[in-house]
Amino acid sequence: MSRLYQKICSYFMQDPIASTAIQITSRYVSGVYTSHKNCLLKNYFILPLQEHIVKPSYSGKNIQDRTGLEQVVCKGKDQLGFNGRKVAFLLPEQCQRLFVFSFDSLPKSHKDKALVIQHRVKKQMPMLAEDSRLAFHVVKAAEKERVIASIAKNPVVREYEDLLSGCGIDVGIVANPVIGLYHCVDWPEEKNILLINIEADSLSLLAVVNEEIVLARQKGGFLSDAEPDGEAPEIRNIIQEIDNTIHFIEDHDHHIIDTIKIRLGFVEGGEKIFNALKDHLEFPVQKVSPTLKFSLSAKDQNILSPLLGQTICQ
Repeated sequence: MSRLYQKICSYFMQDPIASTAIQITSRYVSGVYTSHKNCLLKNYFILPLQEHIVKPSYSGKNIQDRTGLEQVVCKGKDQLGFNGRKVAFLLPEQCQRLFVFSFDSLPKSHKDKALVIQHRVKKQMPMLAEDSRLAFHVVKAAEKERVIASIAKNPVVREYEDLLSGCGIDVGIVANPVIGLYHCVDWPEEKNILLINIEADSLSLLAVVNEEIVLARQKGGFLSDAEPDGEAPEIRNIIQEIDNTIHFIEDHDHHIIDTIKIRLGFVEGGEKIFNALKDHLEFPVQKVSPTLKFSLSAKDQNILSPLLGQTICQ
């Protein structure tokens, strides 16, 4: 487990060793029940969702059909058979904003740090609501202090927490899916990586240089209901966003990305998208593939990667 990830966990996730984690997206609900001590997956589920049930967004109502979602979540919980301890919940990417900031120096007190970071966030989001939840962690980066900050609206987070509570699931940790992917990378051999998490309604990019997260970008509404081919406008838009991010890192941070690692959050399909990106991008493109001590199909491993990164890939 890298030192950076430990530090991120200690603030973002409060308890980095959750044995159970659940993810809700607009297309599926997934969950894992693990043994951290033995690095084993005890049980898991992946259940598809009808498209109208959840519409992730930063503000406004996310859960459109509470009864329908409760039925799926409760079914998944029964399949897991977990021990009832607090779980980690991966809040949809669309529901939060992730930032990476650099400071020459920061105040010593936590309260003063929060005020400075909040001020920087407000420069990015001038209309930042008063009911927003700020989480951050400060890490040393060369001669500067780098801050990884996450913003989400309390009503949105509570909407999911209340639904899970109604299913008998107590949320102890609220986490970010692409941060979970960070820990699924084999760092000894690869240093400069662009991690990409693609869901049906979101695109998240995390640039990691020498094990330090230097940039986070999030976009929404890229893919249509049908799986696009390699020449579809959606694919071209994704490629453009990836190219823009890589060029920004080269110009701003003066680093070259070595490898692109992609995770596609689709219960069915996704191969056309991956192959199209691999064919069109001028960098080595790989799928995120956590190192596991147990057998798991490539399809299930792909869906569960953010959850495994949150629990046992350490």
